[in-house]
Amino acid sequence: MMRRKIALVASALVAALFTGACSADAPPAAPSAKPDGAGGQGAAVTVGLTYVPNVQFTPAYYAESKDFFREHGVEASLRHHGAQEDLFGALAAGEEQLVVAGATEAAVAAAAGQDVVLLAPYYRAYPAVLIVPADSPIQSVADLKGHSVGIPGEYGENLYALEGALAQAGLTRSEVDVQSIGYTQVAALAAGHVDAVIGFVNNEPVQAAAQGVQVRVVPIGHTDLLGAAIVTSRAALEKNPEGIRAAALALQDGIDATVASLEAGGEEALAVAKEFVPDLNGEAEAGALATLSATVPLWTGFDPAKDDGLGGVRGSEYITVTSVAAMLEALESAGVLKGEVTAGALLAD
Repeated sequence: MMRRKIALVASALVAALFTGACSADAPPAAPSAKPDGAGGQGAAVTVGLTYVPNVQFTPAYYAESKDFFREHGVEASLRHHGAQEDLFGALAAGEEQLVVAGATEAAVAAAAGQDVVLLAPYYRAYPAVLIVPADSPIQSVADLKGHSVGIPGEYGENLYALEGALAQAGLTRSEVDVQSIGYTQVAALAAGHVDAVIGFVNNEPVQAAAQGVQVRVVPIGHTDLLGAAIVTSRAALEKNPEGIRAAALALQDGIDATVASLEAGGEEALAVAKEFVPDLNGEAEAGALATLSATVPLWTGFDPAKDDGLGGVRGSEYITVTSVAAMLEALESAGVLKGEVTAGALLAD
């Protein structure tokens, strides 16, 4: 099956794949069982999506709604995680074969001994940024010295972004007042509870604009950190390599279809998202469209001449031994790796 091709778009700024979707009230959705061998690509594949249904997963919803999985010869189903579920727990248990997750989160998990490998990029760049009030004197990460900065908690991509940014700026945690504020970054800034926050460029700035809160984005310069990725395990790859790569291709077709729809106004992308996201109507549609539009630069810009790497999965020029080694070095310098992992061990063969 020929993959859908669209014009690759260049612009700036991205989406909150995990931050905007987290909810303490989200119940886990049971995976749909599929018969082994369906579709001609081996065993069925379950794709894990973090937490509650959310417009940020529109590419995956496209892949299911428009039968992209079956077009690539694989039976696949989507499964949203429970809020308290370990990010890669279902992957380790064999209940999922793919997970859309942060490459940095996969690296931390692998260093801790979990069987996770990076198959392909989902984002082209790291989405985390420093966000300050529009009139703030903070112009760079170095200016955080003596100021307070809010993060959701001591975990995940926001924490890794902050730790890496402080290390690059030559600052220590003792020189900055780091506060765990949950997913309340915009409200905390608006109320003056903190001087700055770490958020995702397509999430908190979009929320702030919708609420009339004037903010400014300060890049954190994490050129060595990789963004969201399509993650699998070595055990899953050994059992069903064709099916897993076919499912990854379908997800990337979903990205292409989402971007193409957004270039045409986003009507179809919103219609697809509505099939999976409850209460996506009225004012919520405008917010969803803004979030999707802000994500486009993360979903585009890959070199189309190198689409045939990684078994046909796009992005081989982005996830390489060199780029993964640089990410691991940055995470090691930031002190967030609790163990050892090599670039070769973190890459799918």
